[in-house]
Amino acid sequence: MIGLLLANALFFAIGVGLLPLLRIAPDRATLVERLPLAYPVGVAATGIVAAHLALIDVPLGLVELVVLAAVVLFFGLRRTRGAGAGTRPFLAEPRWSRWIGGGTLVVSLVLLAHAWGTYEIRPLLEWDGWAIWGTRSRALYEFGGATGPVFTSDVYLPLQHPLLLPSLDAIDFRAMGTYDPTLVHVQLALLAFGFLLGFVSLLRDRVPFALVGATALAVLSAEPVLKQLSTGLADIPLAFFVALGLLGAGRWLASGERWALVAGARVEWAIRSANTPSRR
Repeated sequence: MIGLLLANALFFAIGVGLLPLLRIAPDRATLVERLPLAYPVGVAATGIVAAHLALIDVPLGLVELVVLAAVVLFFGLRRTRGAGAGTRPFLAEPRWSRWIGGGTLVVSLVLLAHAWGTYEIRPLLEWDGWAIWGTRSRALYEFGGATGPVFTSDVYLPLQHPLLLPSLDAIDFRAMGTYDPTLVHVQLALLAFGFLLGFVSLLRDRVPFALVGATALAVLSAEPVLKQLSTGLADIPLAFFVALGLLGAGRWLASGERWALVAGARVEWAIRSANTPSRR
């Protein structure tokens, strides 16, 4: 568990460095306010890099992740321009709206905490979960790249699926030091948490907070979401990226804020990576 959490802390650190580099947060005050976006942006960026490196048999492990995080953080924090004035933290709305929004977000966090406890002891049972995604994750962990028979032979044709989620899982296995198809489910709970962070951050100053919290709770409490997420399939993680990408693009269309378009484009690149087959 410590290795898995360390890997995700490094995803977050990479995201923190990318926010100034991508001009999502040009100054320190804005960086603090948009810090919740750092985790989903960091996961998306790391997944893109890992998936493409896998195509040339270059594994991304804990040491490489530390170096990448240090470099991105160094150049990112150097680019921040002064303290800044920040942005509006919330719309001017009544207190009851903030209480409702806060209460529903707390319920969402309770749901994710319950999912965390379930996921960390749930074995990989579903056919597609272990025969496709689990096999690809283990192959990337064991062999370091996507050029082995699992990815290139016609015998394994059903396994020619995208590399984004298996690449993230392989990073977790390298950080944990072993292939653990049970504990790696915690990564899925963290992806759901990242979606919640990004969702609130993109909408908090554009939509009444009560509506933001209620919508996030409606998404996470829908039966197919956390239930199917636990199977280890890529459908729900991909849906999280799609939703955040659309939110970023939608905010840009409504307000003309370029940083929202950049944030949406970052997760859109992750979507494209998730839909690019590894088969050559």
